Amino acid sequence: MLSLEKEMFIETVLSKLPPTPANYLQIAEINRNADASGYSLADLEAGANRCAIQ
Repeated sequence: MLSLEKEMFIETVLSKLPPTPANYLQIAEINRNADASGYSLADLEAGANRCAIQ
């Protein structure tokens, strides 16, 4: 990938990103407000581990 032109490199990396998790907006709101009360943290944590680009 290091030999790709800049635009092709960006396109390749972006094409490998998984879809945004369904609970993304809830997690972002909790992070902004620093208040997780009222949320089931186990439910927010559930789902596929998408920490790495494959």
